[in-house]
Amino acid sequence: WAWPTSTPYTITTGYEYRWGSFHAAIDIYVGYGSPVYAANNGTVYATGGGCVRGDTRCNGGKGNYIIINHNIGGYYTQYMHLNSILVKPGQTVSKGQKIATMGNTGYVVPTPAYGSSAVVGTHLDFGVWIGSPNKGGHTLNPFSLY
Repeated sequence: WAWPTSTPYTITTGYEYRWGSFHAAIDIYVGYGSPVYAANNGTVYATGGGCVRGDTRCNGGKGNYIIINHNIGGYYTQYMHLNSILVKPGQTVSKGQKIATMGNTGYVVPTPAYGSSAVVGTHLDFGVWIGSPNKGGHTLNPFSLY
């Protein structure tokens, strides 16, 4: 497994309870527009795009996102709140391949207002699943892969 961002990075939220519910991913900050990489070889299972910063409801709050099926052990990874998406569903990706850039689309805290600074709320929400996300799969702590 490869780390999904460049270094140095900051973990802004862990795989933990926050605000009364469980955050089943980790939030990683590097900087607006910084590269996001595929954590392992796989096939792009789904993407959701068309979101702009400040639209907290876009794609159910995920913002621009990518889900990759790693075709081993039922592993999937999910990358949310992206600025740009560089892959398409069905595309094969390699571990460490640049797949997106970091952004602040969807529901992020603090929530950027339309036209506000690009850095407000910027992060990558990185989740790991066994089984398809939101379709019977369950989450794992991403740190368990590293």
